[in-house]
Amino acid sequence: MDSIKPETVAVGPGRLTTKVGQPTRTSIKLPDATRLVRSAWLGMESAPKDGREILVWREDAGCLLARWTAPMDFLTDNELDKLDAESAEQYDWFYADFVQGGRLEGEEAPTHWMPLPAGPNTRSSATPEKNV
Repeated sequence: MDSIKPETVAVGPGRLTTKVGQPTRTSIKLPDATRLVRSAWLGMESAPKDGREILVWREDAGCLLARWTAPMDFLTDNELDKLDAESAEQYDWFYADFVQGGRLEGEEAPTHWMPLPAGPNTRSSATPEKNV
């Protein structure tokens, strides 16, 4: 039996049947699009700092939704009163999820980014125009 390669997933009757790297009889190749998405991650030095939301990656946290912004742009007046002016005006990468949000700095800084995908039936700015 072959070992599972990173681009394959083992399946069974409604559940994963084996750990990655362990032999399996049944596997499904992931679509080519998945491999393309994996290769679309870019280094943070090229990430846009214009406030748009992007996907960022950290090894310990995986994929996060983030944007380059400062606390003064999203905190309430009461929350801003608890910060010194320098912290409130300092731009950095911030993430938000369903429970909380926070600054991504130091060891928590993301290492890679990619633009958000276009929504259903929409064209992203990265989609090339077809010649008609």
